[in-house]
Amino acid sequence: MKRKDNFKLIITLGPTSRNKDFLHFCRKNNLVNFRLNCSHLSPSDVDKSVDFVREIFGRQNTNFYLDLKGHKHRIGKLAKPLNLESGQQIRILVHRQSGRDVISLPSAEIFDLIEPGDLLLLMDGSISLKIITKNNNQLIGEVIQGGILRSQAGIIVQDKVLPEQAILKLESEYLNLAKRKNIGHIALSYVSKPQDIESVRKYCQQIDYSPVLTAKIEQPDALKNLKGILKVTDEIWYCRGDLGTFVPFDQLAIWQEKVIKQAKSMKIPLFIAGQVFQYLTHFSEPTRSEVVHFYYLLRLGINGIVLSDETAIGKNPEAAVWAILSLLKKYDSRL
Repeated sequence: MKRKDNFKLIITLGPTSRNKDFLHFCRKNNLVNFRLNCSHLSPSDVDKSVDFVREIFGRQNTNFYLDLKGHKHRIGKLAKPLNLESGQQIRILVHRQSGRDVISLPSAEIFDLIEPGDLLLLMDGSISLKIITKNNNQLIGEVIQGGILRSQAGIIVQDKVLPEQAILKLESEYLNLAKRKNIGHIALSYVSKPQDIESVRKYCQQIDYSPVLTAKIEQPDALKNLKGILKVTDEIWYCRGDLGTFVPFDQLAIWQEKVIKQAKSMKIPLFIAGQVFQYLTHFSEPTRSEVVHFYYLLRLGINGIVLSDETAIGKNPEAAVWAILSLLKKYDSRL
């Protein structure tokens, strides 16, 4: 299928798309750009996923985007979704099984960062907990805004970030693996300043590895330091999901246009990520609003989009991708 040569559709592989049928569909349609989300994949999972995709594609080139966790981490696995209600108290433990009144934190570094009074944001900010007490073994949090908590949901400590060295320590295993597997792109989550990019680039140089580095713009500090970040990164993703937990909804579109124009003026490739076609997660056709917005993005000259839930956990990832390809084909002659 014909589509604009300079436009990339980056597909997140997940439980519903990491299979032979979907990958053969991608191969047939020359879809070769795949995102691997380290928030859900261990180094061993990444290793196996890369081999699996390359085996199906054979000699046809594939491009992998290894998306590192950065400042954002995730809770442990839940046996089933947890319904949290406002005012409820819940325990938070490290390296323990999550349960009815327990949330597990796989990372001791995150646990050490949290103090009483801190606000924890989960599920892209739709759920919030205020930490009441802390001891050597556990945190006690009160639910401020409730909701349905899913297994391995993202967790952010508001107004706090891990030190750069702590992040590199956690992610060095992924970077070493990326070099060994010849992965060409590294996406950096929760970039806040140019030094975040530079520290990862320095580490890559130390291990003789030269990937394309992508800065994910998903917190206010990144917007404040945008020009400096653009000077040191190779490309950027404007991520509306996490950014929407910090920036008022009415500002998201305004910032989106500013970021696109700034990136274009500095000739840095820009991709839009986060609920671009969220409706396709559950249905085979996008909403009218999504179609109109997509056309507007193409007119602004973006370099591509990143699909997340649409293909990672979507009901029919093949139908979702086909719907977008059909739109691109229709718009080719108009742009």
